[in-house]
Amino acid sequence: MMMLSIRHLFCAIILCSGILILVYLLNLTTTSKQHTQQTMYQWETLKQSTKVVPKALYPLQNSQSQPFVENEHEEITIAIVICGDVLQEGLTLIKSAIIFQQKHPLKFLIFTESNLIQSVEEKLSDWQVLKNHSFSFEILNLQFPKNREKEWKTLFKKCASQRLFFADILPHIDSLMYMDADSLFLGPVYDVWSHFHQMNSTQMAALAIESEDLNSAWYGRFARHPYYGKTGLNSGVMLMNLTRMRSFGWGNYLGPILKQFKTKMVFGDQDIINIIFYYHPETLLLFQCRFNFRTDHCRYMPNCESAMSDGVVVMHGSRAAFLSNKVPPFTLIYQAFQEVNR
Repeated sequence: MMMLSIRHLFCAIILCSGILILVYLLNLTTTSKQHTQQTMYQWETLKQSTKVVPKALYPLQNSQSQPFVENEHEEITIAIVICGDVLQEGLTLIKSAIIFQQKHPLKFLIFTESNLIQSVEEKLSDWQVLKNHSFSFEILNLQFPKNREKEWKTLFKKCASQRLFFADILPHIDSLMYMDADSLFLGPVYDVWSHFHQMNSTQMAALAIESEDLNSAWYGRFARHPYYGKTGLNSGVMLMNLTRMRSFGWGNYLGPILKQFKTKMVFGDQDIINIIFYYHPETLLLFQCRFNFRTDHCRYMPNCESAMSDGVVVMHGSRAAFLSNKVPPFTLIYQAFQEVNR
């Protein structure tokens, strides 16, 4: 019991900004249902506070990163896949993004099943009214290769591999931020999005590594396929420059990798992403663990230095951390976001 309480203390300390948000959210919730004006005010207040792998079709050429100047009119596109029993988690993620929207317009691309479309559309339409249409959304049907649709759809968690096909099924989109449905923003959305401006011309995606601790890194201990670096990558938060991915020939990698490594993969789409970047590490930008903070970062000892020094921006409740109550700080923060302006 002592070990458990110490573990939870580490999480609570690192998530101190989230705990403050939790308290504020709960205070706001007591009066959030009085009328629409109060609701809008609350949201604004909180917001402020392998050989088989084909070569790239057109290898991206290296160049130095250009100085970054923030453009407050730059639209942020967030893609989310909502399937099965993650409806409430997905909606809560969207709510957290709206709360921490700041001045940049948001656009949500939501891939979901037909039986969930009405629930998603009704909730987001209500929120659009509350937020004076400061964000837009588009609900899309799931799209997998027809010849292997069931195989791809059930590769890992239901529909999780959908984002592997974004480059091909969203030809009109230049760049987007993919978020697992079990994630929450605890800081400005633009803090994550701004990594696009840190990429050089060879880089087409940005991710966080799977573990900051080499001794406990899953891929280093158990993986039976190639993976990125020494620890592998966690793909719960992924910036995707779809234009560069199309030029690279991303879609040509997927089938051959699945054919060669399927029996060796555990995490499905994440493993495929690791295999691609094992062969092409020059096409990846790494961002800090504070932008994809998971229970692994405070399970035994705190091991995400950027979160300890600068705070958590995205909290990722992988392995049902939001729902299981095994790590109370994660569960409490998630529940608080759920309750605000329900």
